[in-house]
Parts: sequence; C-alpha cells; structure tokens
Amino acid sequence: MSIIQSFLGAFLSSLLLTLSIPNVFSHSGSFLLGLFSLVPLYYVLEKNRGKKPIVSGITTGLSVSLTHLMSSFWLAFFQGYAVFTLGLSAIAYFFFGWILGYFLWTANKLPGWLRPWIFASVWVSWEWFKSNGFLAYPWGTLIMSSRTSIPFIQIADLTGTWGISFVMALTGSLIGENLIYWVKAKTVNSFPFFQEEKPSLLSLIRGAFHLPKREKTFPGAMPGPAARCLFSIGEEGIWVIKNTAFCLFLLLIIYSYGFYKIATLPEPEDYINILFVQHNSDSWNDNFEKSLSTAMRLTREGLKNREKPRLIAWNETVLAYPYEENYEYYQHFPYKDPFVPFLRENGIPLLVGAPYIIDMENELFSNSAILLSPEGEILQHYGKMQLVPFAEYIPFIQYDWMKKFMNAVAGFSSGWTPSHEYRLFTGLTNSGKEILFSTPICFEDAFPGVCTGLVKNGSRFFLNLTNDSWSKTESAEMQHFSIASFRAVEHRTVMARSTNGGYSCIINPLGEVIYDFPLFEEHSEILSVPVYPYTRTLYSYLGDYIVILAFFAFGSAFIIYRKKIIYKNEAN
Repeated sequence: MSIIQSFLGAFLSSLLLTLSIPNVFSHSGSFLLGLFSLVPLYYVLEKNRGKKPIVSGITTGLSVSLTHLMSSFWLAFFQGYAVFTLGLSAIAYFFFGWILGYFLWTANKLPGWLRPWIFASVWVSWEWFKSNGFLAYPWGTLIMSSRTSIPFIQIADLTGTWGISFVMALTGSLIGENLIYWVKAKTVNSFPFFQEEKPSLLSLIRGAFHLPKREKTFPGAMPGPAARCLFSIGEEGIWVIKNTAFCLFLLLIIYSYGFYKIATLPEPEDYINILFVQHNSDSWNDNFEKSLSTAMRLTREGLKNREKPRLIAWNETVLAYPYEENYEYYQHFPYKDPFVPFLRENGIPLLVGAPYIIDMENELFSNSAILLSPEGEILQHYGKMQLVPFAEYIPFIQYDWMKKFMNAVAGFSSGWTPSHEYRLFTGLTNSGKEILFSTPICFEDAFPGVCTGLVKNGSRFFLNLTNDSWSKTESAEMQHFSIASFRAVEHRTVMARSTNGGYSCIINPLGEVIYDFPLFEEHSEILSVPVYPYTRTLYSYLGDYIVILAFFAFGSAFIIYRKKIIYKNEAN
C-alpha cells in the first residue's frame, strides 16, 4: 500500500470518528459510525505490517492529530490560549499517535486469531492514557460515540467506559479483518462461498467451531458446501469466523444486560427541588456587573409565584472575585441591586462558582464551588482538582524556564491551584432529609477518577457547575455533556448539570436526559432532581481493571511471540 493510500485511510478513519461523536452536523453523533471508525485505520495498518514501523507510526499519528483538530476545533476560542489548547495539543497528539502506531504495528505482527484482541487492548490503553493524568483530555474518543445506544452503555457500571472502548475497538478491528480476508478470498474466486452453491452463515459458524483438522478424513467430517468452503479458506479464515461469532455473542450479552438494567431501574427514594439558572453570560469575558445582575434577575423570575426550592444552582465562576475576602464589596455590588441583600431576600441557599483563596501570601487560588447561606455566609466549599492544562494551570510552572517561556509566549505565568480534597455538600430533600451531594466543576465530570472518589465519600448525586460559553459552538457543549453522562451510568446515580450556556440538564442513572434547557439561551426553572438509593457498583469498587487486563494481555502476547515479532522486524 502506498503512502498516499495509507494517509487517505488515516484521514477517513479520523473523519468517521469525528462524525461519530457530537459534531456541527449532528448533536447526537452516530454509534454506527463509531463502530466503523477504526476500520480504515486497521485496514491500512494491516496492509503495512510488512513495512517498517515508522509507516504505521506516522499513519496513526496523523489520524489521531486530525481527529483532535476536527472534533475539538472550538479549543481555538479559549481566549488567548489557542496556541496551547489547540495548536500545541495537536502537535503533541501527533507524536503520541506515532508511539501508538508502533504498538499497533507490534499487534499486527501477532497471529491472526489474536490480532484483533490485542489491537483492541492497545486502543483501550491509548484512550485511558489520553484521559488520565495532569495533561488529560478525554475528548475525541470512541467512548463518546456510544452514548446514543442506551442499552449498550449500561455495561459502564461493570467495566467503566473502558469496557465500551474495548468492545467498540474489537468490533472495528474484526470488521477490518473480515474486509481484508473476504476481499482477498473473492479475488481468488475459487472458494465455494463465492460459487453458485453457497453455505449459510449459520453452517459456516457451526463448522468453524467443529471442523476437524485437515489431516482428518474430509468426506466423513462435514459434507456439503460449508465444509468445502471452510477447508478452502484455511485456518486464517476459520479464525476470522470464530472471532466474529464470538464478538456477535459478546454484543448479544451486552445488549441483554443493558435491557435488563433499563427494565429494573429502581424508583427514586426522594426528590430535591433545585432552581437551575442558565444566565448565558461569562463573568470573565463579559461585563461582570451585567453578568451577575442577569443571574439575579433570572433567579427572581424562576422563583416568582412558585413554591420555594431547596437550593439555587448557578454555575462555574459566576462570582469573579473571592467572596469571603470581598464581602463588603458584594454588600454594595452590583450597585443598583447588591448581591448580599439579594441572598437574604430569597432565603434559599445558593450554590455558585467563585475563586477561593488558599494562600493569599503566595497568591494561591482555587476554582471553587461555594454554598452560601441566606445570611451570606459560606457554609461549605469544594475546590476543583482536575484543572485544564495550559488554560487553568501551567504544568512545570515551578521552574523558572517555564515561567520565562510562558511570559514570553502568552504574557502570563500563573493560574489556579488544584485542590486535593473530595469535599461534599449537604442538602435537604423535599421530605426534609439531609443528603450529601458533590459538585464536580466543569470538565471534572468527564473524569471517572474524580467522580469515583466523590461517590466513595458518600455523594448521592452529582451537581456539575460548568462554564463552556467560551467555546461558542453547540458541538462543544454536546460533546461535554456526552462524556459527562457516563458518570451517571458508572455509579447508578444522577448527574445534574448547571451551565451558563449549555448543556444544562438532568441525566438519570441510565444515561437518559429527563430534563434539559435550550443551548445558549437565558433560562431558569425549578427542577425535581431524583435521589436514588445509594449504591456502589462493581466499577466503583474495582476501578480501571479493564485497562490493567489490556496492559497484561498486550505484554503477555509480546513476551510469548517476541521472537516472531523481532524476527519479522529484522527481516524488514
């Protein structure tokens, strides 16, 4: 296969993956496209397995980088940080993809029966690596394309999203294996399957699992077109059929489990009425006074002539200045309608995003959620732990060379300080019972580790506060929602999202949206958030064990077949 053909295949794979997740053409994306998205990449890597690994490295790097650019183009709108959020990250993903290509090239050197399984193991390991750590960015993954298939994603409470990634990568690789093998078989044009007398698919599968070895007597084994076809396609073709049949059986089990979980979803044990305020204004980029006044106006409109809710939820960084240290300021600001008197007027606790001072002397601030009493006191607070790299914090900023570099390139060298505590909030349900809930901030709801830690500490539901208005695109809002929705399924709880521009919604433990607000519009409404019985799922106990198994599978395969891999590498 030529270099141009390889690059076209890489581009097609990245295009399919981009279109499979929420995008500018479809807010929901396409699960079917997600299943097929890795087929072109698998095809070109398989065709190039006889070449040097650098070909697979460049091809995969190009595919990964293009996927990032096409699906996350809106990162360019992140104020003045586009050189880092989109430009530098695209370059980084090319080199990460290059390394990924070497691992996939190694997987392609394995025997045909094992190849698709190790390919899927490598892929899920890649998506885990991409989604964890201080440079984590869990967007642009296979996982995001599966959200539209509600029964399929129910396995997240057993395997996390990594089981979803593995099965989708396995399906794509097996589609690629079938494409490669059967196209080759038809080209030969001597297989009985392509003659007038064709065996049924069921007889081929049955024969593939029961057909004796070649050296055994043919006539007594399994007469008919199925036997002749299986003997003519050889061992490789038989393994393609076996793997495909097993994958279909696996999908059947997954969907059966999904429909079972949908049918057995327990009833909520209580509800908590919350006023959600989507004020469609960014306190950092818009006029702060106008932005705060808009949120207050919408709050009054939402409370007008209605029964008082138990809580008012605004969103991330609505307050531009630390509240406690600027209490006197907020008593008189906004000047025509001060904030602190507004709190007393409502008589309802307010959950709002604001800076929180950790260490004034060293200028350490956290991006936090604070719960304010009607009297204007801070009752509880939570500091964001997973920060956006190069936008909310600067990696390696403790070193002088990084400070000089950032000041020279971007004109700044400071940011938020990450918190390290899984703090929860206390709320009252409609029946008057106290419950604990948690507030993952902005893209923290995309990280299983953060949300698992909150659940382990007793969180009954998630109330995410987000500011995505800077993205200026509906596809960015829906991508964030898409990946956040899996946290509800993983822990069989509710994910409520209060955003300043979208997508504000309530997601039930099945990943279904039960209430939502329009995107990029001012809106406020009292919604009843269901509170389900507290539970710990298998995933919340075992964590990312699927990834550990994937690492182990690849390592074991490499050790067992290392001589074959090394020999083929040297031969090239």
